[in-house]
Amino acid sequence: MALAFGRFVLDEPGRALLLDGRERTLQPLVFDLLVYLASHPNQVFTRAQLLRDVWEYEVPIDTRTVDVHVRWLRQKLEESGGQVPEIETARRVGYRLTMSALPMSA
Repeated sequence: MALAFGRFVLDEPGRALLLDGRERTLQPLVFDLLVYLASHPNQVFTRAQLLRDVWEYEVPIDTRTVDVHVRWLRQKLEESGGQVPEIETARRVGYRLTMSALPMSA
């Protein structure tokens, strides 16, 4: 399954993020995080939900892992320049990928 938004295409089976047809390298869990957030645009997820659904951690743990990976993902998206999806912090809740300003590709 491929997800397309703005100038980006997430090729999930090929585990590639394409920007204007050129591949951008992402660490495996950063890629998984982006796929998860992009599959649920504009939906807020708690850190615990992300740890369970992306990292597959079954027990609650106190970690900043999600925050670090979100920071890496934001940096990678911002490096591309131009209009990019934004990962918003929902204060005291978690994160969401907002794509309302981006055209969705077919």
